[in-house]
Parts: sequence; structure tokens; C-alpha cells
Amino acid sequence: MTPAPDTRWVDVAIPVDHPSFAGHFPRAPVLPGVVLASLVMQAIARDAGMSGRLGPTPRIDELKFLAPVGPGTALRIGLTAREHGVGFEIQRGTTTVARGRLSAAMRP
Repeated sequence: MTPAPDTRWVDVAIPVDHPSFAGHFPRAPVLPGVVLASLVMQAIARDAGMSGRLGPTPRIDELKFLAPVGPGTALRIGLTAREHGVGFEIQRGTTTVARGRLSAAMRP
């Protein structure tokens, strides 16, 4: 997936001593996918336009983890407005490590 020209980018540095690396996994630390998803949600929360598209309880429509992220990694999170929500892509240099789509949750 190539990001759209109107993609908004957020830079994130993963510290070497991030607490999630303890035990995930010993001798070969990998950032858990839930942490990557949380970083996306934090980036969306800081962008009024993107968070407004999703409302208070967004739904994950698609989330694919494509490459591991280790300690000390510099990431870029790209957010793109889509017809029914927000698309995202997480890159490490030129490698896409995760991507997906979020939409507003249906109200009961």
C-alpha cells in the first residue's frame, strides 16, 4: 500500500529500554503488536481531523503486522483519511512494518 499524498506523518522513537521488551522475547526482543496499535491510536488522538472521523470508540477493520520492530527503532506512522475512517501505515525506513484501517464503531 502506497500512502496517499495527503498522508499525515508522525515520527516515533522506540527506546531501547521500552518496558515491553522485558520478556518479549528474551535474547531477541520484539515490540508487541498491541504497542504498535497503541502508537497508532495515540497519533490519531493528537490529530483532531483524524480522531473526529473515528469518534470515541473506533473499530479496527484491518491490522497486519509485516515485520518485527526491535529496540531503538525509529518509526513513522502515516495517517490517511479514507471514505469510512482512517488508514494507517507504520514504516521503519523504507520497510512497512504494519498497516491497517480503522472506522467509527456502530452505535447501538
